[in-house]
Amino acid sequence: MVTCNLGIILTFLAPPPNYQLLITNYNFMKCCKTDCKSCKLCWQALLSSVGVFVYVTIVALIMSNGEKLFGKMDTFWGPIAFLMLFVFSALVTGSLVLGRPIYLYLDNKKEEAVRLFFCNIIWLFIITLIVFLFQIIW
Repeated sequence: MVTCNLGIILTFLAPPPNYQLLITNYNFMKCCKTDCKSCKLCWQALLSSVGVFVYVTIVALIMSNGEKLFGKMDTFWGPIAFLMLFVFSALVTGSLVLGRPIYLYLDNKKEEAVRLFFCNIIWLFIITLIVFLFQIIW
């Protein structure tokens, strides 16, 4: 399996041994043969995933303190503001996660694009697990 720190986590989270061959055949973590520090794609994926986490945290803070910041919204504009924020959030997070892989794919670097996309998915999953663990602990 993969020998970097992320690989240890993947090995721990991997399905039963008969499915591990399927995971290694896709080889989406091929860029991490020695360690994650030398893996440019892994670090790009980590940065974009942290960017998504920071953006979601800021929006969550604004939404949880919305009544204090904006007052009570009894008008027609409250749902419009919420839906506009929802659409804008989809744009921002989609750009952070998919922007670079789409650019690489259109630049005929398809293997790197797919690797970066799967690295993004893995980092977002790990960050989501950490958030859920903090939610359970506190």
